[in-house]
Amino acid sequence: MKKIILFCSAAAMILSTASLNAQPPKGARQHMTLEQRVQQMKEKLDLSDDQSSKLLKIYQDAQTASSKENITPEERRAIMKQSFDKTNEVLTPEQREKVQQARQQAAQGGAHKQHDGKGAPQGKGHKKGGNNTPTKTADE
Repeated sequence: MKKIILFCSAAAMILSTASLNAQPPKGARQHMTLEQRVQQMKEKLDLSDDQSSKLLKIYQDAQTASSKENITPEERRAIMKQSFDKTNEVLTPEQREKVQQARQQAAQGGAHKQHDGKGAPQGKGHKKGGNNTPTKTADE
């Protein structure tokens, strides 16, 4: 399951355009299939059918490769980088620019703002740095 989540994180980086329009309620998670993510990209980036099918194949291959037993974090990162590079080859310069803009907007205040950069959600009951031990407030 962790492997799928890690791959989806990589795909989310590319697909961060999802945060531009409809955002789920705070704390809710969106679980989209690869097909749904590619369809969303198709709509946001005006992808051709050929581009959509190529991207779906790239993401399916990456998901399969990253779900192997005993894969190291370095191997997983290499798979994610390779899928990112292949995605950029499929997109036009204008589409890559749209993806880059969406990433920048997400970094400035999108869904990723809830994380401290180490993967740990920030908010009530969480210490900075990923330790999930509840924190005490002055009221306690």
